[in-house]
Amino acid sequence: MRWGWVLPLVAWVSMGCGDDEPQARPAAETAPEPAPSPADRRAELVAATDARRLSDTLREAARSTDAGVRRQAVLGLARLHDPAAVPVLRSALRDPDAAVRRAGSLGLGAFEDAAPSGVSDAILGALAAEREADNRAAMLWDLSRVAGDEGLPALRGGLAANEPPVRGAACRGLGFYGVRGRALEPALLRRIAARMVDDPDPGVRLACSYALTRLAPPVDAPEDAAAIVEDLARAADDEDPEVRAMAVRALGRYPSPPADRLVARTGDPDWRVAVQAFRSLGKLGDSAEGAYARALSARLDRALAPDTGLRGPELHVLLTALESAAPFARGSPVHAVAAEALERIERLEGEPDPDRGRAHCAAAALVDRGRGWPTRLMRCGLGRVAESDRQVVMASVLGELPGAERERLVLLERLYRGGDARVREAVITSATGLSLEGGAALVLEGLRSECACIVTQSRYAVF
Repeated sequence: MRWGWVLPLVAWVSMGCGDDEPQARPAAETAPEPAPSPADRRAELVAATDARRLSDTLREAARSTDAGVRRQAVLGLARLHDPAAVPVLRSALRDPDAAVRRAGSLGLGAFEDAAPSGVSDAILGALAAEREADNRAAMLWDLSRVAGDEGLPALRGGLAANEPPVRGAACRGLGFYGVRGRALEPALLRRIAARMVDDPDPGVRLACSYALTRLAPPVDAPEDAAAIVEDLARAADDEDPEVRAMAVRALGRYPSPPADRLVARTGDPDWRVAVQAFRSLGKLGDSAEGAYARALSARLDRALAPDTGLRGPELHVLLTALESAAPFARGSPVHAVAAEALERIERLEGEPDPDRGRAHCAAAALVDRGRGWPTRLMRCGLGRVAESDRQVVMASVLGELPGAERERLVLLERLYRGGDARVREAVITSATGLSLEGGAALVLEGLRSECACIVTQSRYAVF
């Protein structure tokens, strides 16, 4: 124990080397602010996005070291449609994270025809450098929303890509040119049609058949148009029902499609194909009247079969068939089937339900279009159709009938005075087709009334 005195001495020295008072400890430093949790960070970005303005919060988050934060920030910027965000969105196209690059492209494509200068070039540059197939597909779609002719080489090249998503996006993008009112050269239309028929991937075939429903036919190139019609007729027999439906729909846009192929598809086992076939068949003109009457009669038999019961998809197909027959209503073949449909629906056994009432009114409308006055519509529905629903159809039929303008105007005025907002909208739409002064007065009254919004929002142009 000779060294027992050393430990107290060391403690004494460390406390101040013998001073009477120990030295004061330095004041504790201020603790740093804790970093926000990922949940708080996400909530902050959501709030900044919902504010719908280009904030410093979103700008800074787009430069974060966290890819998830950058992704959410760029998506928020993409929703703004603010030209001031374009530099940040363009920078995102070079991000190491694939999802951030895709979000940047989405934001630039969202400008569509209002895109600032240089946006399509930015997407084209990113597309050339992109290696991810899903990103290239997304960028092709975004490119189609903003680009003019400068985007066509990339979309044309996408049709030959190895990856199905890229080929499908190229077709969808080319179709969007049609949505934007831009025509494509016949050679490119034929490439789309060929891809629709020959591609092994059903998704690509669907995208290309969709494109042809949106793109204007090459009216000045009859040989090319005929070749595309042949491809569409082949696609109408595709194993995929969605491809068949789109191909049949596109056939209705082309001159002289094969009526027999459309008639065959009106009996398609998939109701979506049958609906599109009736709509396309109804656009073919007088030469298709007999074919339409046969198709309508066959579908009527099918819809009224005991195991069908006028419901579900079968009802929808029959309603479409009766409505699409309007151009042939005054011809005897279709008129005869319409009268038969009205009688057979009336004579069905059992208590009528609303679906049966709707079918009865659809048949009545077709008969009245042929007879030239909505007589049967006044009492259609078998007691299961609302008065306002009948009146809407009556007003529409009155707008389509030839001649007898004064009598039509009197009935339209009566419907307008006693109908609800939907009826008044239908009346005003029909009144725009009348040459009588009273028709214009009725439209003006509608514009001045409390329901003027339904006129200005209507898909029909009043003035």
